[in-house]
Amino acid sequence: MPAEDLLSIQSYMRDEIAHLELGGRLVAESRFDFKIYMRDWDTTYPLQVVVVLRSLDYIDSAGLASLIGGWKKMKELGGELVVAHLNPSLQSIFEVSSLGKFFKIFQRTEDAIQYFKENPLRDDKKSKPAEKAISEEKVKK
Repeated sequence: MPAEDLLSIQSYMRDEIAHLELGGRLVAESRFDFKIYMRDWDTTYPLQVVVVLRSLDYIDSAGLASLIGGWKKMKELGGELVVAHLNPSLQSIFEVSSLGKFFKIFQRTEDAIQYFKENPLRDDKKSKPAEKAISEEKVKK
């Protein structure tokens, strides 16, 4: 199966927070789709990101590594990446892998949004859309 058929990434803005909905399988063959997506993320894009996993069927160690890479990228930029809507099998993978050390994990997207509202970025860490418009390819409003 071609990698592009394994993973889907839908992006949109809600409450000034970027949402990335992953669907399908985040595995060795598809991990580069997510890595490439995050590679060009910079401070002109929203620095509060919720990765919604409700439609992700499976993740392997390579997929977990790419998520951790996205988390590290956001941390380097002064932002934060959290995950929401893990199904029971993904929840157990995250627990067994102790990924709670990296990611804040929320049952619902609304809980992640509330977390970001209660923990806003400092003004010097906020994205700067005036310098560069947010690309519709990166995050759709």
